Amino acid sequence: YTLFAGIVVCIGLLISTVNRADVRRRNLASPLSYASYNVQLALACAVIAAAAVAWTFALGLVAFPDAVQAIAPEGLALCALTLAVYASMALAFGFMLGQFGISALMCNAFGNIFGMLISFLGGAWVAIDLLSPGVQALSRWLPGFWYTDACQKAAHLSGGAGLQDVLTDVGVLVLFAAAFLAVGFAAAKRRLQTSE
Repeated sequence: YTLFAGIVVCIGLLISTVNRADVRRRNLASPLSYASYNVQLALACAVIAAAAVAWTFALGLVAFPDAVQAIAPEGLALCALTLAVYASMALAFGFMLGQFGISALMCNAFGNIFGMLISFLGGAWVAIDLLSPGVQALSRWLPGFWYTDACQKAAHLSGGAGLQDVLTDVGVLVLFAAAFLAVGFAAAKRRLQTSE
């Protein structure tokens, strides 16, 4: 929840702020090329997501040392990969929200409400097995399920058995990120055409 909500709110606010008409005009009037401006903005977003991933992973290592020792090194590496991909999905969601130009209040609301929904239906607080079959089916349509499933499978990885299942779950998270990015780019293109 905290990883998703934190990244979505930070990225959404950053993107919506730099896309405000007055800020955008000032940035476009600078000697900085448009491509360089976009690269720097993308790097700023990546730094925010990377910092959130590093903090969350380090906190998990410190807070749960017994669980960390029980996980094989390759399983721990897959957990880190899953965390990074999940953060990129949250980054893409925040980018999408920012491209719609929503207010700070709405960005906070989306980040928190969707963060709680994704976390609950993903099994972060209540095991998915305890939910009704209908809710379990619904949870598969949200990225939290695939994140939790990948982490659980990575934690119980023995040798190479189960590696394909973890990578499949990570691949689904990549598809969620790509879908959010596509919607964000479509919104940006529409906004640009409208402003022209």
